[in-house]
Amino acid sequence: KICYIRKIISLCLEKEVNLIIVNSPSYIYTEKEQREHNILYILAQEYGIEIWDYTNNPKFLKPYYFVDINHMNDNGAREFTTDISEKINGKLNLKQ
Repeated sequence: KICYIRKIISLCLEKEVNLIIVNSPSYIYTEKEQREHNILYILAQEYGIEIWDYTNNPKFLKPYYFVDINHMNDNGAREFTTDISEKINGKLNLKQ
């Protein structure tokens, strides 16, 4: 998986695509997720890529936003999408 992530990063850098790594919310954060996110942080630092970590964001750590410990339901996904789109628009200085 790391090899493919590196390929995606390299392609984005080659094509001058502004890449941002986003860790979505998890209701319960497992050791496996921690290891995976640590790898993403290392890669982001290595390539100078911005990372937005919503893993433990209190705004989204509500049981009624999740189907299970890792997957948001429709309401949670809509709220998360709104938050991300506002952040992207702000980064791009776009009006909503």
